[in-house]
This record gives sequence, C-alpha cells and structure tokens, in this order.
Amino acid sequence: MHKLHYGDINTSDGYVHLMVNGSLDREKFEQFVRRYITEDNLLLYADSQNVMWGGIQEAFAFTQEHMLSNRIRVASMDFLAKLIIEPTGVGAGHLASG
Repeated sequence: MHKLHYGDINTSDGYVHLMVNGSLDREKFEQFVRRYITEDNLLLYADSQNVMWGGIQEAFAFTQEHMLSNRIRVASMDFLAKLIIEPTGVGAGHLASG
C-alpha cells in the first residue's frame, strides 16, 4: 500500500474539513470518501502495523482511531482513487483516469 500510494497526491481538488467540534464527523467523512470511491471496500493505511481493508463504517472507525498520530492513506481497490486524511482533520483526494 505504501509503495503504491507513495508520496503526496494531487491536491488540486482542495482540502476538505472533516471535523466537527474537535472530532471526526461521520457524515463529512463518508461524503468525502464517496466523492472518490463508490466501491464497497476500501484500503486504509496508517502505518506498517495498522492497515485495513473493509467497508465505509470500518474505515470511519479505523480513521478515527489512528488519525491523531498518523496520516491516513485511503485507496480504492484498483488504486485509481487515492485520499489522504491529515492529523489536523482535513482530507484531500485524487481520482486518476484508468
């Protein structure tokens, strides 16, 4: 995952604020992710010990748990959609043409 999601992504779409009252907001998170990934399953990477594959609900819980100490990398199964969620609570995404 780290090798396929290496470096920064294109942030020309701009950053999206995902926090409400100091916490990751489920609705904002899901809208942000679904803007780029409509598949049922996502790949998430926080660090070499914390990686997951699963649905949007599991992705929210994973992100909420790990985002304060790590940049979360999210990708579609084909790696055409790549997102980052920063510890500051903002996210950016990029959708490559396949």
